[in-house]
Amino acid sequence: MENVVKRAESVSDYPLFIKPANLGSSVGVTKCRSRSDVAEGLMDAAQYDRRILIERGVPNPREIEIAVLGNDKPEASIPGEIIPGADFYSYDAKYVLNSSRRSSLPI
Repeated sequence: MENVVKRAESVSDYPLFIKPANLGSSVGVTKCRSRSDVAEGLMDAAQYDRRILIERGVPNPREIEIAVLGNDKPEASIPGEIIPGADFYSYDAKYVLNSSRRSSLPI
């Protein structure tokens, strides 16, 4: 495990995000601020997929959401910003805590 943690840390400085390669809705995603977080994140992501992604965190991120509806003539909605109810837009922030909110963006 130590070699895997070292490889993860070689991606970037902290924070790092560790997640399963083939899931959505932030299932199995961990924001890592330390070496022990990386080990926990790797174990968590491995429960969902045998392929794991490690990504660098970005400073001051924003979550912008746009829906595309329709098949033959798809139309995009007006963009909206998600203000997470947690440290990032995690599974809990999306579906459990009920504290995230949407904010309209100026057009």
